[in-house]
Amino acid sequence: MQPNSRPPPIRGKRPQTMTDLTLSAALRHYEYNAALFDGRAHDGLTLANASYEGALLNAMRAMLRERAYDLCEMSPSSYLIARQAGAPLVGLPVFPFCQYPLGQIVVRAGSPITEPRQLQGTTIGVRTWAQPTAVWARSYLMDYLGVDLSSVTWVFVADDPVPGLRRPAGAVERRGKSLASLLASGAVEAVIGQHDMPEGGRALIADPEGAAAQWTRDTGVVPANHLLVLDARHLGSDAPERVCRRFADVVREHLAQGDIHRGVIGELLRINPHLPPLPIGRKANERMWRALVNTMVRQGMIDPVPEPMDLLFDWNPA
Repeated sequence: MQPNSRPPPIRGKRPQTMTDLTLSAALRHYEYNAALFDGRAHDGLTLANASYEGALLNAMRAMLRERAYDLCEMSPSSYLIARQAGAPLVGLPVFPFCQYPLGQIVVRAGSPITEPRQLQGTTIGVRTWAQPTAVWARSYLMDYLGVDLSSVTWVFVADDPVPGLRRPAGAVERRGKSLASLLASGAVEAVIGQHDMPEGGRALIADPEGAAAQWTRDTGVVPANHLLVLDARHLGSDAPERVCRRFADVVREHLAQGDIHRGVIGELLRINPHLPPLPIGRKANERMWRALVNTMVRQGMIDPVPEPMDLLFDWNPA
């Protein structure tokens, strides 16, 4: 795709009659989505949950390289890179996993770095360049706080699954190393994307949940780490709409049961008690999606996009 060319909007076409539909689906289990794994048809839609080895990252890699499934949960940043490279994939406005990255910006406990601007000119370790946690953390630092990250040396410990990824100049690969070991040894001055606080580590942002809530109040953005991606051969059918409706029903039914104090939904409601968790639909996710596309352009990961919403399927709940 040329840098300033505009892809056609992603829209489906509703058939006159609804037929039974079975889709192979590589999905992750969460506290709210057990109903997706019951193997039964719902309004004629059956999700045949595909097995995959190890982490969801392996399923994402198979979807990006082989279109191994009809439906796959994956990183939205990887999807955007792949779409711009011409991958026949459709991003649905369904984001099964949203998480703030602020508590995962970590320095050593005794580090002289005490505030984000001091990250300028340092060496920072991340799992991969396109990992959503790292993308959103850089967005928070650059776009929201105004930290200049251009002088940072980035260190990667894992292989990005998306073909055609642009990495920053001067990046260093340390595959097979853990972020925790790099931080402890002094090989890096900070890490982003360390899920569990490493021994001898300290969160750079003292109150990450409070800072996250303020970020959302100021920008309207709740960072999405995963979205659902459909094989583009299903465009022209009602498969995209039926998948979106099914996920919307599952989230709504879970919330109606009142089990909202744990897991993904519990964390989101703890930070933003007045916002609906995991909103589904293009309109409800427009601010987040535009922010993601714009920061990926700023970070040099993709070319400018004339209309970011054209890269997300046009569906909203009734």
